[in-house]
Amino acid sequence: GEVLKRTRDYDYRDALLDYTASVDETLYLGAYDFTFKGGSPYHLHITAGAHIDAVFPPSGKAGATGSFTVFGRIKESNAFPVILETQPTLVRTGKGEFEKVNLPAAVSGYFKQDETAGHRYRFTAAKDKSYQIQLAGDDIRGRIDPYLVIEKITVAADGKETLKVVKEQDDFSMGSRSAFPNISRDPRIVFKADADGDYQITVLDQYKTEGFASIYRLSVQEAVPDFDLIANI
Repeated sequence: GEVLKRTRDYDYRDALLDYTASVDETLYLGAYDFTFKGGSPYHLHITAGAHIDAVFPPSGKAGATGSFTVFGRIKESNAFPVILETQPTLVRTGKGEFEKVNLPAAVSGYFKQDETAGHRYRFTAAKDKSYQIQLAGDDIRGRIDPYLVIEKITVAADGKETLKVVKEQDDFSMGSRSAFPNISRDPRIVFKADADGDYQITVLDQYKTEGFASIYRLSVQEAVPDFDLIANI
């Protein structure tokens, strides 16, 4: 028969497709495991109802009210995750070459057309303090493959800036020896500032996705003892 549509990695790592029939017809749907491992259960849901693709901003202050934009085929629909923040939340304005953030901060953004050079944010760090920069995109169902670059900014007497890469990160992994070898497309960086000064964060999307599908949340704060809770079910 004729293949009408195919899809993978649409909603997180799950597949989703829309199809509008022009006439009454019988359709055959095939579900495949791209890794060919087998033995893994799955849930297939077919409906004529609505579906939420994304919510922006993807986070909000716990206990506060706010405005959110919902993208998708909207009626009564599926649940969608929104992060409850304990730190100040900002929405990227897109004004200027970079945006200044005061710590701690959580910034929500998404890539628009022709923004393949990335989004830039700057913050002030204190010598010998450690900072954690974490980006959530894949983990909040964004269809992006984010990459983080941290650069130290040095300003000469004539005002000219020089940027030096301190650290960069692609996918985050707990390591293959971990009992839970969690692999995410989202990067996480911890670094210690070697001097007082300003640093620049560049957020890149290696998929070069545009629009609501590229929504992300950037968290910047001083590094503190923390943990990840992972359930193996």
